Amino acid sequence: MKKEYLCLYLATLLACRVGLADDASADREWSPGKTAPVCAAPADQQSAAITSSDNGLLVVWQDNRPVGKKPDTEYPWSVYGRYLKQAKEFPIHLPPDADAVSPDVSGNHVVWVHNRGWSSLEMMTLQDGSPTVRKPIGSGSNPAIDGNLIVWSTGENRSEEGRPDISWINDIKAYELDGPGIAFDVTNSDKLPESVPAVSGSTVVWEEATFGSSGWSSMFLRYRDIDRDGSGRRVAGTRDKKCVHAAIDNRFVVWQDDRNGGWDIYGFDIVSGRERSIHKGPGDQENPALHGSLVVWQDNRNGDWDIFGYDIRTRKTFPVFVGVGNQTEPDIYGDVVVWTDDRGDDKDIYATRVK
Repeated sequence: MKKEYLCLYLATLLACRVGLADDASADREWSPGKTAPVCAAPADQQSAAITSSDNGLLVVWQDNRPVGKKPDTEYPWSVYGRYLKQAKEFPIHLPPDADAVSPDVSGNHVVWVHNRGWSSLEMMTLQDGSPTVRKPIGSGSNPAIDGNLIVWSTGENRSEEGRPDISWINDIKAYELDGPGIAFDVTNSDKLPESVPAVSGSTVVWEEATFGSSGWSSMFLRYRDIDRDGSGRRVAGTRDKKCVHAAIDNRFVVWQDDRNGGWDIYGFDIVSGRERSIHKGPGDQENPALHGSLVVWQDNRNGDWDIFGYDIRTRKTFPVFVGVGNQTEPDIYGDVVVWTDDRGDDKDIYATRVK
C-alpha cells in the first residue's frame, strides 16, 4: 500500500476507532502506550505542537513534502495542521520559495518563523477550522505562544542605537494579539544574550548565556511576569553548566540540565521558589514539555530515543512510548502526547494518550 494511502487509512482508523475527542479529558478507553500516526505523509514531519482549540485538539508541525514549492528550492519546509477528531491534515502556510518552520500553537492561533535568508515571525488565526489571512508579527526566531501573548528571540544591532561598544545582542520580545499592535521588550540586556523563550499566561521564561571558564559556557534560566515584574528573576543555573529547553505551564517550569554530567530534567515552582528534581537517571533526558501536572521528555536510557513522563502530583515516572526507532520532540496537552517518530523510512508525527 502506498504511504500516502496508508496515512489516510490509519488516520481514518484513528478518528473512527480510537476516538480522540474534542478535549484532552475525554475517551479514557485509549490505554497508555497505544499509538497512532497524526501524519505519516511522504517526506519528513517534525517539531509538533498541540493545543485545545474551538474545533478540539489541534496539532501543528513543520513538513517538507514538496507540495506548493518551487522546483529545486533550497527552502523545503511548510507548516501543516490537523484537528485530531478529523482524518485529514491541512496546510497552514506553503511558502513557494521560503521555509516555514518552528511552529507553535495556542487555541486558534498558530505562529511560526518565515525564513528566506532572514527570519520573520508570522501568525494565523484559524476560524471555523480554516486558515485565515497571515499576519506579520516581527523578526526573530524561537517563537512561543500562549493565549494572546507571543514571545520570541531577536537580535538587536545596538550600534545603530548609538552603542558601538555593544554591537549585536539577543533579547526577548513579545506581542499581545489584543494589544496595541506593536512588539515590546521582555528583556533589554546590554551584555548577556537572552534567547529561546517559553510562555504561560503573562509569565515568560528564557535562557541567559553568561561567561564561564571557557567563553559562554554557562546557561542560566530566568523568568519575568510581564504584568508584575520589572526585570527578570532567577530560575536556575550553575557556572560552566547549562539549563536549556525550558517549558512552562501556569507557574511551574521544567528544563534539561547538565549539572550532573549528562542531561537530566529539573523543575521549579515559581510560587514557592523551590526547585525539584524531575528525573535523574542513566542516559540523557532532553526536550521536556509540560501541561498541568504531567511532564514528558525524550530519553535514550535504552540506546535510542523514547518518550517518558512524570506526574508532578504523584512523583512517579512512567513510559509514554518505548519502541523501534527514535521518538523525539514531544509536546503535551492534557493527557495527549505528540512527538516526532522515525520508526519508518522518514520522520512522522505520532500521538498517544497517557491516562
